[in-house]
Amino acid sequence: MNIKDSIRNNVVFPTVESGEMTFQEIALVLGINESNSTCKIRYRDKKGRMTTKRNVPVQINSGGLIDWFPEKDNYVTINITAGDPVIIGEPKFSSAASNTSKNTIESDIYSDNMSGETSGGYIF
Repeated sequence: MNIKDSIRNNVVFPTVESGEMTFQEIALVLGINESNSTCKIRYRDKKGRMTTKRNVPVQINSGGLIDWFPEKDNYVTINITAGDPVIIGEPKFSSAASNTSKNTIESDIYSDNMSGETSGGYIF
C-alpha cells in the first residue's frame, strides 16, 4: 500500500464516516418541485456507489444564487453532511459554460475618441 492509499484509508474515510464533516459532490437533477424547493438527484456517495435521493432541499437564500433554481438534467453542487445532501448551487464549470455563450456583442462598438483609438467606446 502506498502513502496515498494509507492517508485515504486512515485519515480521510474515517473522518467522513463519522458524519461530522461536510463535503461537496456533483449531482444530476432528475426531477424538480419548485413549489417546495426540492429536487430528485443522483450522485456518487462516499463509497463510490450511485445514489438517488428524493426531496433534496435547494438552498435558495445563499449570496450568489438570486432567482436561481435548477432545471431537470442540470448538474448541481451538493453539500453532504451526515449523509443528507443539500443543493447549494451550480458547479463552476456549468455556470462558466452557460454564461460565456450568452456574452455576445449584438451590435457595433464605436470609439469615443475622434482619433479612432480603442481605449473606450459605446454600444448601439
